[in-house]
Amino acid sequence: MSLQSTIYRVPGYELVGVGIYASYKFMLRVLVPWYEFMHGTNLCMVRIYGTSIGTMTRVGNGTSLCMVRVGRIYGTSLSWYEMVLVRVGSKLWYEVAESNCQEIIKPINLDDAGNGAPDDDNEDKDDVEVGYPPPTPPTTKKSQIYDQETFHQVEQHVRKATPDIAEDFSQLLEYLCHGLETDLAKVRAIFYWIIHQKIPLLLKQRDIPPPDTPIGYLYHMRQRKGTYSQLFSSMCRQSNVPCAVIHGLAKGIRYNVGDKMCSKLHKHSWNAVYVDGNWRLVNPHWAAMSADGYKSGHWTIVDCPENHVDNDGDGASRSYIIRPMVNDFYFLTDPDKFITKCFPNNPKWQLLAKPLTKQQFEALPFLQPAFYDLGLQLLNIEKCIIYPIEGKVEIQIQIPDKSHQRLQFIYNLFQLRDMNDEGEIDYPKLERFVLQYKKGTMIVFEIRFPPICIGSYKLEILCHDPEKSLPSEWVCDFLIVCGQGMEDCVPLPVAPRAGWGPGLPLHRHGITALTHQDGVICIDKDIFTNFSFKTKKTQDLFAELVHISRSKTELNEFVECSKNENGETVVKVKAPSEGEFALLIHCREEGNLRYNNVCNYLLHRNTVVENPSKAKIRQQLAEAIEDGDEEALSSAMQDFVENGLVDSGDLAKAKKKFLVARVNKELQDAIDTRNLDKLERTMHGISDTSLRRNLGNIVENAEILRTYLRRLKRVRQSVLEMNQKTISELRSYVQPPSAVHGVMISTYLLLGEKEVNLKKWRRVQILIGKKGKEGLKNRVATFQPITVKRSALEKSKEIIHNYDLETVQIASAGAATFYQWATSMIHEVEAIRGTAK
Repeated sequence: MSLQSTIYRVPGYELVGVGIYASYKFMLRVLVPWYEFMHGTNLCMVRIYGTSIGTMTRVGNGTSLCMVRVGRIYGTSLSWYEMVLVRVGSKLWYEVAESNCQEIIKPINLDDAGNGAPDDDNEDKDDVEVGYPPPTPPTTKKSQIYDQETFHQVEQHVRKATPDIAEDFSQLLEYLCHGLETDLAKVRAIFYWIIHQKIPLLLKQRDIPPPDTPIGYLYHMRQRKGTYSQLFSSMCRQSNVPCAVIHGLAKGIRYNVGDKMCSKLHKHSWNAVYVDGNWRLVNPHWAAMSADGYKSGHWTIVDCPENHVDNDGDGASRSYIIRPMVNDFYFLTDPDKFITKCFPNNPKWQLLAKPLTKQQFEALPFLQPAFYDLGLQLLNIEKCIIYPIEGKVEIQIQIPDKSHQRLQFIYNLFQLRDMNDEGEIDYPKLERFVLQYKKGTMIVFEIRFPPICIGSYKLEILCHDPEKSLPSEWVCDFLIVCGQGMEDCVPLPVAPRAGWGPGLPLHRHGITALTHQDGVICIDKDIFTNFSFKTKKTQDLFAELVHISRSKTELNEFVECSKNENGETVVKVKAPSEGEFALLIHCREEGNLRYNNVCNYLLHRNTVVENPSKAKIRQQLAEAIEDGDEEALSSAMQDFVENGLVDSGDLAKAKKKFLVARVNKELQDAIDTRNLDKLERTMHGISDTSLRRNLGNIVENAEILRTYLRRLKRVRQSVLEMNQKTISELRSYVQPPSAVHGVMISTYLLLGEKEVNLKKWRRVQILIGKKGKEGLKNRVATFQPITVKRSALEKSKEIIHNYDLETVQIASAGAATFYQWATSMIHEVEAIRGTAK
């Protein structure tokens, strides 16, 4: 069966498609503006063959599906607003709203129609009416066409709208747009009315107004059956202002910074409205609801302002907080700012000259409206995920010149919980490792991660402007993925509640910092650094230095407070060594015994500044360290101590270098003399790993020699421990094996006997039989390798190389002991003379 029909367009309606429910039933779906359907206007009758078959009525959520089967009509609820017209037979004819339909869309072959079941994807398709201008980037900025003060009277008029006006759309729009001549004014009035609506709690279903009224549709929205974007679009269209509903992904309350985004969790809809010849982006939902931060139970707080006081808090993560407050950021938002939060399915609705990919959108810094409202700018970060460099992160944010003195920043640092952990895990607190301070017109956040603090962290930054009311003070979030902590991570001396640098506490006490405005100060240039403050006559300032490893009492002599002739309080500081020091400034009012901390500075000293004579002594010590001479080091260290110089690591380095030089000398002497006892004593004193590393290859050489000398000692000892029976056995040979005679000739040659006296075994027997000083064991015990003549060494070596240990052992166990002694001594003599291979 081939059916074809000419479909006519009614202005304001959009063809969705056709489908087959059964072999004898066909349906045509037409998307209808919901408000017209709810009003009952223009949609009063469905006619087939010119005969009325039924009145379109709302079913369930305000939609109607009418199907014809042999004169019977069925109504079924759908999940979107549409009207379905059905034809049975060879010809399709219909009339909607009894309107005069003129414009032909296209013919449809019903044989090509697919299944008529509702398409779930329609919910995510943009609602853009036919004939609208194509989406292109706006040619002007929001600030060029919109100033809230200009619309003050419009907003005042909207606020006076009474509840009874919201019972009918036509009546409401007539009131809101009365006397407004521009589309921008109408859009502002509609936007302002929508975001200011408060829905009262109703306890009975029958009290809820029908959804074909403005107030009823607001309840409809609360039941998740409608959206802000649909309401805004409908009201704009009824006011003859082109408005589209845009679908896509949004970084809303289900988003955590750094997440990969998907439609299941992050889908959202917003609007594009056409005013002053450009498409502008509007998000009425987010404009009506302001979020103070997204926090889930997956995160545990490891540093926040509460950690900088006595009460550490429970460290628990709070859920996100949403409060109704107008956020004008989402009205006519510039596309380059809107894209940081919302990503349309159709890239053309980004309204950017170069649209972003989904991956680029996900990687963007997670910036909030307050970031733009305060005129802030990221200086060194381009993505929402930060990977620390050598365990350290620094985030720099530029502040406008006009407001940098008054803006007050705070932060919260969370660590992602490991889902494998059972129960409550004690995550390390990091309040002594996060540094927030101002540097000129810049706010800096510096995080130092100790080696054990591996994991994912979320840094949440907030800002308060005393002169500006913001819907939310939440500025931005960053995900920090730390794979390796700092090798040498030094905590801050303190974590003061008043922060670093002049701030609100100083201002509250009426004190002005005259010299240093930054929170972190390098004090390398001068011996003394002066901090000046303008105070009241009734105020008394007290200052103290704090170091991570020194007591406050020890540092008292390095800081003092005084008043100059101008009545200014001057704090004079001299850091005693290299490193970080906290300078804490406290104030006491007249009649009050208590000092309050009002200002703090973190002082860095990389090099110590001293008077010329002391600087020369320090330089001489540095030169001695470089040279490494033991005597020069000893003299320089003595001068350093006698003149009372503060050790900033120089003296400790010199002591280590002196120890290295002394041990190196002792080792070399033991090696040169091949003295095992001296070598043993010296090696025992260098068990420290770092000392061994500084000594270098000489330690390895000493180890090799010690092993060798220990073997020589064992060989000598084995001779000395021979019993008389074994020696007598050697002497008892009348005709000894060749190996026994050869070994003993080699032995006695080393001991100083002449070869001619050793050729006959009888003469060897006589030598073996001697006792006392001339005894064989005594001569071995007192043997000095250095006394062996070269000719005797060569002959001994020549003879003993004719045999091996196994052959000698078979012949005689006693001779084998002397074989080992002789071969060892030959090698030792050669080693001393430098001829050993």
